[in-house]
Amino acid sequence: MKPPRSFIALLLAGTLPFTGCQTYEEYGLTHKLWSDPSLTDYYEPAGTRNLKAFRLPPAARLQVSYDERREKDSSVRRRAFFLPDSAPALASKAKPSFTNPAPATGWIEVPVIVAGEPVPEASLYLKLAADRKSFTVVHAGVADGPHRLPTYVDQSSTAFRVALTPVAVVADATVVAVFCGIMMLYANVGGSIPGPGRPPP
Repeated sequence: MKPPRSFIALLLAGTLPFTGCQTYEEYGLTHKLWSDPSLTDYYEPAGTRNLKAFRLPPAARLQVSYDERREKDSSVRRRAFFLPDSAPALASKAKPSFTNPAPATGWIEVPVIVAGEPVPEASLYLKLAADRKSFTVVHAGVADGPHRLPTYVDQSSTAFRVALTPVAVVADATVVAVFCGIMMLYANVGGSIPGPGRPPP
């Protein structure tokens, strides 16, 4: 005994999110909204050589400051963070805990060179990579790094996605409803839909 066509239609509709010529896996608006990398903006190093470092002797802790660029509007601002405090965040491309770029009283500047420049006589210095997006701390000839300058997601792009998600969900639901309607029509007309040269059942 064959199952009712209405049951088959509902079954097909229910499998749409998983098949449907990959409709929902690759082309659903909600999926696209949250998976398309072009919709994600970042804060990233501006690529200038304006890297500075300071320390408060005798501690080895460093304050590192640099120019940060906002991808969304190309604006540039000064940022600063501490090492080794922010090392885990830098390694995971997360936003570090920023501090005031202006060093506090008593902090002294540490030499900074760009890759390829002569090594300073100081026992502690920073070497900025040629792409100016990472640096290495060199202390008594021992290199620590490279450390990538912070690159992290601009939360305004996440807010944009959140705001559009209800619209995308409604649009996707409409597609499902239309598909269900077509399947029910298929069931109600006896399994065939009239077309050119084909009489209705």
